[in-house]
Amino acid sequence: MRLKPGLTLREMGRVNMIVDANAAQVNLTNVYSLNGIAADVWRHIGEQEFTIEQVVSYVCEEYEVDHDTASKDVAALIDEWTKFGLVINE
Repeated sequence: MRLKPGLTLREMGRVNMIVDANAAQVNLTNVYSLNGIAADVWRHIGEQEFTIEQVVSYVCEEYEVDHDTASKDVAALIDEWTKFGLVINE
């Protein structure tokens, strides 16, 4: 898996938003807000290919959360990003 190319994480005050950097005009219907942890995960993934297990390991280490909780949360997050077309399964 990888994040869809052309998407950029922007911080506007306390709000983290994903916008399409390739669009000539920003369509505000396609802007997604992220909480702080989701934004941190987005930054960590960057442009590299990733697996859910790699993200789970990162979340466990970074936030000192147990593996089961991290697995459920990361799976839900990646599922949501996939539904919105923010993640590409390769």
